[in-house]
Amino acid sequence: MSNIENNTQSFADKTWNSIKDREVQMFSLPGQTVAHYCTPTPLDPNKLFLTYTVSSCIPAVEAALNNEFDFEIAKNFIIISKKV
Repeated sequence: MSNIENNTQSFADKTWNSIKDREVQMFSLPGQTVAHYCTPTPLDPNKLFLTYTVSSCIPAVEAALNNEFDFEIAKNFIIISKKV
């Protein structure tokens, strides 16, 4: 991807692209990633809203972020935003 294409992506898009393939420790199964359990929802380009398939993935996704982002839970979403 060129720098021009990368600069036109929103924070949500860039963040999803950087975390979707990160490994999560779920059910002692190898090769599990954030994308296996979460789906991005385009609600705000400045925050990444994720829906999740099972609520037990929430702590595993938070651990996969390595404290790089702010992480919160609201209603049926995981919300990831820039670290303040």
